[in-house]
Order: sequence, then C-alpha cells, then structure tokens
Amino acid sequence: MAFSLLSRQGLYRSIPRSLATIPRLSIARAQCRKINNSSEIPSPVVFNIHMPTKATQSRDVTLGALRQCLENDETIRRNSDIHDTALVLTSPGLARLVCDNGFLTDLVKTISCSPRRDGVFNLLVGVADRIAGHPNKNGKRYEEGIAVCRGNLQLIPNLWKDLPPKQKEDSDATSALQFLDFSGSSVTLPLSNTIFNNNKQSTLIAAQYDISGPSPKLIKTRETYTQDIILPADSRAGAMLPLTALTPSREVTQSFGNIVRAVECYGKDTPASTELEAAVENIWKIREESDQSPFPMYAFITPEGAPSLLPPDVGRFGDPTLDPKTLRKEILQNNKYFDEAIRNGGRLYQLLSGGGGWGKKKGLLSLDPQTSHFSLSEEDQLANFFQAGADSGFAPVGSSIQFFAPHSLVRKPLPGPFTFGVVGPGDDLPEIEDTISVSVGHHFVALSNKAVFLHSTKLKGSILGEAGSSMKLSVPDSRVFLATGRPNEEGTSDLGATGLLMPDAMMLPDLDIF
Repeated sequence: MAFSLLSRQGLYRSIPRSLATIPRLSIARAQCRKINNSSEIPSPVVFNIHMPTKATQSRDVTLGALRQCLENDETIRRNSDIHDTALVLTSPGLARLVCDNGFLTDLVKTISCSPRRDGVFNLLVGVADRIAGHPNKNGKRYEEGIAVCRGNLQLIPNLWKDLPPKQKEDSDATSALQFLDFSGSSVTLPLSNTIFNNNKQSTLIAAQYDISGPSPKLIKTRETYTQDIILPADSRAGAMLPLTALTPSREVTQSFGNIVRAVECYGKDTPASTELEAAVENIWKIREESDQSPFPMYAFITPEGAPSLLPPDVGRFGDPTLDPKTLRKEILQNNKYFDEAIRNGGRLYQLLSGGGGWGKKKGLLSLDPQTSHFSLSEEDQLANFFQAGADSGFAPVGSSIQFFAPHSLVRKPLPGPFTFGVVGPGDDLPEIEDTISVSVGHHFVALSNKAVFLHSTKLKGSILGEAGSSMKLSVPDSRVFLATGRPNEEGTSDLGATGLLMPDAMMLPDLDIF
C-alpha cells in the first residue's frame, strides 16, 4: 500500500507506508456488553507528566517526577487503595527503561501508592509515538512524557486472557491499544516502532505484582500485541479535524471500489481530479516560495440520501496573508459540518494517488481503503458486512465528494480526559531543555505518527453513527477525544467536555486551541 502527497507538478506520487491498526473486535464487543450491564464501573484516575530528553536517561529523575506528581495532587491519589490496575504509556525516549524490571517494580510502587495489607497490582505499559501536552508561554514543549490511567481490572478486562496469534498479514504491524466507550465508539491507537530504542518492533508489556509487602514482587509478566481499554459507562467520543475545503462538493457519477473516476460539474461528467488539480495549482501560486513542500489531500464522502447539510465553503488554504483568527473560525465551522455529516454516514479518506493521465484513466483518484490496523478476522468481516448493509462503499455513484487539505497550528489538548490523535507540524515545537519535569494534570494524551482508527459497534450515540462502520484518521494535528463525567445541567460533563464532536469551549474563535 502507499500514501500520496501532491507534488509541485500537480501529480500524485506514491510512497510506501507501514500497516496501521485495529484489533479484533469480537471479544471487545462482547466484553463491552458484559461490563455495560454492570452498574458499578469505577472511574479511573488519569494524568500526564512531561520532561526534557536528557531527564529520561535517569531512572531516578523519571520516578522522582512521578512521585512529585502524586505528592502534590491529592486527586491523583484518590481511590488508590481500591485501584488494582494501571495503563502506562511513555514516549520513545523512555522505551529502554520500560524494559527494565527494576524500573517497572519502582513504577508500580509509585503509582499504586503501595504497600497495602494484601492484594495484587496489574500493569500494562507501552510506548507511544508521542505523549502530548501544553506548550509553555514561550511556545516550547517537553519532548518526553508519561501518561498514566489507574483504575480496576475492568479497565483492561482481557489483560490475562490468551489472545489469538497475529495473522501472517500483520507480522510487520506494531502493537496497538483499542479504547472503547459505551456509546459504541472505539479508538485504536497504534504504538511506536521501538526497534531503534530497545530492539523491539514495538513495546507492550503486561505484568502483575504482589504489593502486600514493603516492595512489589513480580508474579508474572508477558509481552502482548493488543489490549482493549474499557472506559467508564458515561464516556463519549468526538474529534477535531483541522481541515479547510479546496473544492466545492460534487456528486460522484462514476466510481468503482476505492477509485473515483468522474463527478458532476456544472451539469457535465468531469474527471474527478480536474477541480482539485486547478485548486492545487492556484495554491502553489499564492504560497511563499519558501513553502513549496507537498501536502496530503483528503476526500470527504457524503452518502446519497443523507440529511441535507450545507457543505463548507472553499477556504484560502496556503494563503500566507490569511489571519489566524479567521482560519480558526473557518476550521471550527467546518468541524460543525463534519460532526453532523460523520454521524449521518459521511467518511473521510486520504487520497493515495491520481491526477493527470489520459483516456479512461484521466483524472482518476484513489482513496485509501484501509480502515483497520490489524487484519480483521473472518468473523469480524462478516459482522461488519451485515451491520453496514448492502449500500456500503467508498464513494458510490450518487454520493457527494469534497476535497480538503490540513492546516497545522499550535494547539492545546482537547478537554478529555482521554485524547488521541496524529502528530503534525503543530506538535513540532522547540524543546524545553531545563531539567525540571512538569505535571500536566488530569489528561491522558497519546499520539501516533501515522493514524488512529475509529469504529462504531452500535448506532445510537456513536462517533460514526453507523453500526459496524470504521474510519482511518490520518490528518496531521487531528485529535479524537473520549470525554468522561456525567452531564450537568448545562449539558457539559464535570470534566469539561460535551457529548458532541465539538466541546463548547472550542466554539470560541479567540481561544488558542491549535
């Protein structure tokens, strides 16, 4: 497979990419249904800490930062006496420490607040591409970080169950975590390739400790390639896509599989890439000479018969004179559209290749057909087929297609507390080089360098609004959040997020969210 960027000449060039990720869904669906019937699901405690690169070389500095975080924040210590499980994700700079049994023992002692009179403590630790946090007032950030989610074993219900072996097609795929909520939404986060950090293709380790004594004692440990993380029953999912429209929305008139051949333009069948190529050529003309780098393209497909929504106006992508506040307002407005359209069957696809050509191949566009990281089992494929229905497809004739490009601006993490996404230029800030570690607070924010994957297992309230539906999200600087906390009278949760795609606070155009 390949993904493509639009070159200066207006043609697409394809370059290799690795596989992406979603675990097998059958066990997860059954587990969610089982836990959903329980009225007592304990809420987890989440927090991030961040530190400069040089601090990660010291085990004592890393553990000291965690201890300081726990000592200074009483809410993080809350329920530590009844919590028996933790998920810990680190940035790649800590990958070598994660493989140190002594470090893991001290890690468990710290985050479990042991010793206790009796009991065991379960740990799942992995390495993500990035643990994101707030930039400081000077626009700099810490390079390395740790994200912690502590709760009960219901948080990772299959931790000690045997998993089916990886399929042959997934031999090169990294490990992954699937975060499920009770709206029927799931987010799959591919983990980092750590081959150059600790000589492992990826790092995901389960361990169990006896914490009844003065120091935790290892009971058992094993490496795993995927786990399901079950979030509280009142969690809800949403996303932020920093996209601006390049072309108007057009009806698809010819397509097959993931290939779009033609669209209706002013009453005539037109090669699918015609307007897009013209838009991109105009972008090259208005962009500064110093910014001639290629950029990814995306197609948003709205199914025929979906509720009539006014599609986004063509924006001013690439215009160096565009006011940042105007751009924020445009992107926020576009996300209102994506919110409603996605819940009514709309889907976003990255363009793999296309443009140019002649004859029957003129103007063809190829959409990325990948919607999962791991290959789906036959059972899951069959379940998805029956759930999605006979009218499913990438860009069927009669659907509408509109092309977008991503904008990258410095952002603050979404209210969550669970936030996932894709690394982009907005995350590439200068590093803070002092030796002081900092706690970010009650957030669990982890990013992938390539993509995250969304899936809906039921219709009502789910992020994709269609049972059995999946979508790959590879937009740079995009974010997906899973909000917890029961709604208050204003319709927002106790932790500050609404149950919709767009948190209310993000509607404010002067808020520095990017």
